[in-house]
This record gives sequence, C-alpha cells and structure tokens, in this order.
Amino acid sequence: MMAAVSGWQSEVVQSLRRARRALKRQRVDLPSAWRAHLREKAATLELDAEYVEQLLLSRLAAQAPGPVRKASAQETVEANLERYMVVLGAPIGAASRRRLWILCAASVPRRI
Repeated sequence: MMAAVSGWQSEVVQSLRRARRALKRQRVDLPSAWRAHLREKAATLELDAEYVEQLLLSRLAAQAPGPVRKASAQETVEANLERYMVVLGAPIGAASRRRLWILCAASVPRRI
C-alpha cells in the first residue's frame, strides 16, 4: 500500500517539508516576518499533503482484501510496527524484537 503513495510522499510531501525546513535555516536574507509567514504557509501545505496521503491510504485499505486468518490485537500491533519501521528504513533487529513484543503486550488491553 505504501508503494501506491510513494510518489506523492516523495514528490509532494517531502518537497514541502524541505521547503519549510529551508525557511527555518535563514540562508536568504529575508525579514523575519516574511520568513515566519512563508514557513507557516509551508507547514499548513505540508500537513494538508499528509492528510491527502492518509485519505489515499484509507481508500486503498478499504479496497484491500481482509486477512487470511484472524490475528490477535497484539500480533496486529506488532506486525504493523515492524512494517512501519521498515518503511522508515530502520528494520527491527533480533535484539529489539523482545522490546517490541513487550511494548505491544503493554499496548493491548487484557481480557479479564
């Protein structure tokens, strides 16, 4: 699913993020009020672009087939966090897997 929005992410969201961050660095001699105004507008556009990305992902998720088997809440949380870390370019190694399991176990309510 992430591959379906990767173009939007790299061409739009990340471009807006780079522009916002560039305005923060003050490499061009602009009055601070102008810089703040532009940076605020860039931040708003960046958030809007991220929202559009979430809408696109939501549409794709609604069209996706359901899981083959019913996973527990903890298994689902763990799998989603692992996938997210891969997307961030920081896959979880063996040493961190135990910590991830503890974190996931703590985040899922227990049945009494």
